[in-house]
This record gives sequence, C-alpha cells and structure tokens, in this order.
Amino acid sequence: IFKDMSLRLLPVSEAETMIGALRGAKLLNGYRGAPQANIPALARAILADGLPANTFLNVNAPPLPSDEVKGVLVTRLGQRVYRDVLVEREDPQGRPYFWIGGEPPTGIVEDGTDYGAVARGYISVTPLSMDMTDVKFMQQLGQWLAVNSSQ
Repeated sequence: IFKDMSLRLLPVSEAETMIGALRGAKLLNGYRGAPQANIPALARAILADGLPANTFLNVNAPPLPSDEVKGVLVTRLGQRVYRDVLVEREDPQGRPYFWIGGEPPTGIVEDGTDYGAVARGYISVTPLSMDMTDVKFMQQLGQWLAVNSSQ
C-alpha cells in the first residue's frame, strides 16, 4: 500500500537504517499510541540469525492512507474464500485454453490472522514456510495408501 521497499546488496549490514528509511517506518515507532516496535533488536536479530531456512515474511497492508493505519501485528495466515470460474477460451490460432475468472477473493475475518488484521486496519506480518506439508496427515495418508495398494 505504501509502495515502499528497501533493497541492499548482500551482505546487508544496515538493516536498522533500511527499516527506518521506509515510509511506513513511523508505524513501528509507536505511531498513534501503539506500542513502539524494537527496531534495533529486530535488525540485530535478522543480521545475527537471519530468518529460519525456507522462511519469508508476508506483509499485507490495508487500503488506507498511512495516517489511518492502526499499527502492525504479527499474524498467522488466514483463510481466503475463492469463487473462481473456469472459462474456456480460444487463442488466435484457434487452440483452446482456460482462463480463471470470477469474483475477487474474500476471506474470513478472524482474530490473529493476516486477513483479520488488514480488515481491522492493521498491517500484518506473517512468517511463512516454504514447506507446506501437512505432517499431521502423513501417517493417515500412508495407511490409506497401504490399504489401497493391496487391492
């Protein structure tokens, strides 16, 4: 929303300066009565430890002027609701292809989620992992496959 980013070549040794250079940085400094984020500690932790392997930060901001944003929350990933429509079309050579259309996605406004935070006027920061494996389901899936593979 702020069209705001800060990039540096590796190795990054000025994380605090990079964070402070963002137009949205005042939101981290106790803006509008919110508690002040400890930017120096965040910068030191990122520089010292980095993010965990295969982890990145997903940042979402509400479509509000910066002075109306209520603050920043650490969140979990919320649930999106998609109402997609698969439309068959034809390219200029007459070959069929499919286009995904439909209404823009919505979401479930729930406390602690990115969607809920943004819906309530906060910037959300969600740590995401590249490994989306449903570890809790693996054993049951293995049992199903063992039963089905014997048939």
